[in-house]
Amino acid sequence: MDDSSSYKRVLSLRDVILFGLSFMAPATVFATYGIAVMSSGGMIASGYGITLICVLFSALSYARLAKQFPSSGSCYIYIKNILGGKAGFIIGWAILLDYILSPMISALLFGIFMHAYFPGISDSVFIIVFLIAITIINISGIKIAANYNTCITVFQILFMIVFCAFSTHTLIDQHGFTSLISTTPFYDEHVSWGSLFTCIPILFFSFLGFDAITTLAEETVNPQKIIPKAIFSIVFTGGVLFVISSYFMQLIIPDSTAIADPDAAAMQIMFKAGGNLLQSLFIVLTIMGTTASAIASGSCAARILYAMGKENVLPAAIFGYLSPRFRTPVINLVIIGSIGLSALFISLTFATHLISFGVIFSLIVINFSVFRHFFVRQQQTHWIKNALLPWSGVAISFTILLALGKDAVILGLVWLLAGFMYVQFRPEKADYAALESADKL
Repeated sequence: MDDSSSYKRVLSLRDVILFGLSFMAPATVFATYGIAVMSSGGMIASGYGITLICVLFSALSYARLAKQFPSSGSCYIYIKNILGGKAGFIIGWAILLDYILSPMISALLFGIFMHAYFPGISDSVFIIVFLIAITIINISGIKIAANYNTCITVFQILFMIVFCAFSTHTLIDQHGFTSLISTTPFYDEHVSWGSLFTCIPILFFSFLGFDAITTLAEETVNPQKIIPKAIFSIVFTGGVLFVISSYFMQLIIPDSTAIADPDAAAMQIMFKAGGNLLQSLFIVLTIMGTTASAIASGSCAARILYAMGKENVLPAAIFGYLSPRFRTPVINLVIIGSIGLSALFISLTFATHLISFGVIFSLIVINFSVFRHFFVRQQQTHWIKNALLPWSGVAISFTILLALGKDAVILGLVWLLAGFMYVQFRPEKADYAALESADKL
């Protein structure tokens, strides 16, 4: 085999975990806290705990399929091996909503915060410069991107520790040691569990990233062992960070009605916890976090497109091209960067709705595929492991999907319909029979 047509296996367990955490962007907990707490009225720490449990069902399914099919195509490869080539394309099409639009959202946030800090410069300038820089970093190679993400991800985690330290000092100084212990972030008799459930999709968004690392299988040393370990490490690490951070945020501002602007709640919390210093650090964190997330998500999107192009499901000359010099899908990365320019005119709400639908829809199918592959096809009749757990994942994911609301579901269905129409009416060049035969491996 021509070595120029394959990835270099250079990523360790640490690299993969940090890559996934960077895509997850742990600091997202600060950005979404205001919206979530206004939706539920409180108990966000408890909400993150519940969401963690929900995510674990899908994480288990992803880990099992990642071990079974160690390929860079992620859910696309899993589904096409189990349900066929066309189904694989549709699920890959759905998950692309997350990967393709995430760099755009990062660029949009980068432009918003930088323009606020430097009002004399248009946010459009920041967005364009941001996307060019992200594309160049990813083209240079995944190891460079991983090293860059390592620094930023470590900074995010350190900031979360600093925030908790500042919060602890402020709480003790103002209310004494007893103020550090409270059950309110976990249970509040004034908050209904129904209202808490309405914010689960928002909290679920914070966990997106554990699935992204499955696209690195062909660049990871011993992927069948490392990828499953990394999936659970990322989910647990993210869950713990989210619970602890949201716990302290609610202690700093116990009454959600005291939040002046839900979108900017983090700024209000930072100022109350640590004054101008912590606020300034948070601005730096936000900028660095959007950069790390865009690098990771852009890289993942390009690799899924590459997997589809390699199978000729998308035009191979474009999407299946791998640079002989950088061993990266250069054309795909440029396409992702170009799509990111939609940040110049698209709304953040519109994009996040589509992302949520695509990811949750893919999790429904991923969980079902575990049942289909192990319980039905391979006749491994361990009913808890191969039937109960994956079907629980299906039910949980479907329930969260319905909680997104009508607009998100409609927009997502339009995207899926576009993918379905492409599969049905494109020239018969894709060898779907060859894709479907992969399930016999």
